[in-house]
Amino acid sequence: MNRKEPAPLSVWRPLNLDRFLLGAPHYPEHVDEGCWQRDAERMAAAGVNTVRMGEFAWHIFEPREGKFEFGLFDRAIELLGRAGIDTIMCTPTATPPRWLTVNYPEVLRVDINGRASSHGSRQHADTTSPVFRAHSRRITRAMAEHYRDNPRVIGWQTDNELNTTVSESFAPSTRLEFQKYLQKAYGTIEALNFAWGGHFWATAYDDFSQIDLPRPLMPSYPSPGHVQDYHRFLAAATAAFQHDQVEILRAANPDWFIFHNLGQLADIDFRGQFGQDLDFIGFDIYPMLYDEMRRTGGHAATQALHLD
Repeated sequence: MNRKEPAPLSVWRPLNLDRFLLGAPHYPEHVDEGCWQRDAERMAAAGVNTVRMGEFAWHIFEPREGKFEFGLFDRAIELLGRAGIDTIMCTPTATPPRWLTVNYPEVLRVDINGRASSHGSRQHADTTSPVFRAHSRRITRAMAEHYRDNPRVIGWQTDNELNTTVSESFAPSTRLEFQKYLQKAYGTIEALNFAWGGHFWATAYDDFSQIDLPRPLMPSYPSPGHVQDYHRFLAAATAAFQHDQVEILRAANPDWFIFHNLGQLADIDFRGQFGQDLDFIGFDIYPMLYDEMRRTGGHAATQALHLD
């Protein structure tokens, strides 16, 4: 079949990519700047024409609240561009900076035992938190406005592997957002009680404000409907968190393509907004050479299952 129009890869619009993009994640913040030129030349000689950058660099883009610095990545993008290598930028919201977690501890995820996350890893901020969503919108908007006219920035990745490290949170703000979600979903507490089988074990509620987040031992098992709706809520909240960024990026430059790189599938619902907001979805596969599963072949089976 001779197709006259580009294949529709996006629910928003077709993508017209005039070449196959071959690239890899690139981290100029980890490499001495004196090595950049050599690296770019070697990458170009190997056939690399695209890199992805910035997903873990919020602390560089915004070293202090409201103070933005783009110089390091501007130089990297320009140098790579001279070698014929374009850039896919990433929103850096998987790694909130130290100043954010110190000044706004309410954004930290809380585990099932009530322990708040600490700084020093990644995905420690709760994507259901209205405060964290506001900060994420701000850094996304600042980056989008800065790079909107840069011809070497051809697209964006939202965040990085959403929900891969952890998808759940039991923070007070998460509970409030869950209650709002349930009220919108059911309308009345009577409808929720019916759906959850509230007469069993006297688990019915008088008001949405009474509903807690489900834990495995409360001291026995929670209602299956309660657990299911909690994970539906997490999936909806993840999609809404990403949607904030997509709206900003599309408004800044409609020519950018936007995608996400999945690492796992925890509390991700592709049927609705999460997938429809994107031009395409990627999936990260790692060799895991340090893992015993490499010897047994189990990792290959796991990745095949994810791809299925």
